[in-house]
Amino acid sequence: MTAPAARVGRDRAADAPFHSLGDFLSAVRTSAVTPDTPDVRLRARPSDDAVFLIPSAPLDSLLGTVVRDSPILSRVTRRTVTVGTTYDGLLPDESSDADGARFGGLAMTSVVEGGQFAYTWPRFRRVRLELQKWGTIVPAASDLVEDVASFGDDLALLAREEIGRLMERLVWTGLGGAQPIGVSTASSTIVVAIEGSQTIANTATHVTRNAAKLLARLRRPDRAIFLLHPDLMADARIASSGGSTDPIFGPSTPEAPLGTLHNRPVFPNPATPAVGTPGDFACVDLARYVLPTKGDVQQAMSVHAQFLRDEALFRFSVRIHGAPFLGAPVAPTTGTVTKSDAAVLAARS
Repeated sequence: MTAPAARVGRDRAADAPFHSLGDFLSAVRTSAVTPDTPDVRLRARPSDDAVFLIPSAPLDSLLGTVVRDSPILSRVTRRTVTVGTTYDGLLPDESSDADGARFGGLAMTSVVEGGQFAYTWPRFRRVRLELQKWGTIVPAASDLVEDVASFGDDLALLAREEIGRLMERLVWTGLGGAQPIGVSTASSTIVVAIEGSQTIANTATHVTRNAAKLLARLRRPDRAIFLLHPDLMADARIASSGGSTDPIFGPSTPEAPLGTLHNRPVFPNPATPAVGTPGDFACVDLARYVLPTKGDVQQAMSVHAQFLRDEALFRFSVRIHGAPFLGAPVAPTTGTVTKSDAAVLAARS
């Protein structure tokens, strides 16, 4: 009888997860100070002896949290790139919203019993987006790192807020190229003219008409939301017409925690340009914006980079790009006024 082959068991301690970011940071620092007795859990972490990659569990999937907490990012169409850093996508090549023209020619027709399905070929435009890496370094004094109880949560909050603001700004005002094609700068976004006497100072007087005209240019107004510069939220709430309060601003709902404008959710958008600039007052269907990403936020730390200053450096990076579905506004089903997935108010002074 052949003796059974011996198997080398795994070190169960090395498989144990870190309970928190503070737990991980404490282990890294201890291993750096006493390299002869490293924490066994660090053996499974990728490291080049100068930088340790932070496990995703202590920060609870930063990218997922960033997206979930943002009224902009939570509504876009996400795509994940798993191989390489290029997103190759097919978006509808549309020029009309009429039956038989949507999605470049897709049509639904009746089929008699025993009959054949009629069909047309939809048209697509190929979109090739090279994901760009965006990142930052967060320095921290070792005293903070040793404060296990609070530092991990504070660092995660800081990183989440900054990454969220970056991604919102790129999705909204990106210039294309290495940057995403921003909603407010895209060629498919419709710029709606202001009222004849409108200025920045009297926007509250005209916000009712502005909002109605923006909403009217959306292909799917039932899916639209309003995004306003934070300074314009007060104008929307006290919107007046003819000197009387206008009831277009509705109460809050679970879908619209800050209220509604013409029965559509309204949110302040800190990513907008200055008040009076196109994009500061917008109506948009964000489901028609594609946001490719690769993996989660990459996180790493080094306790050696600033040894003489007794600092630890934390590195965060994310790979993203983005573009609207449409390349240009489309003709409506009937009528002559073009429609799109986004409309912004024109400049005013």
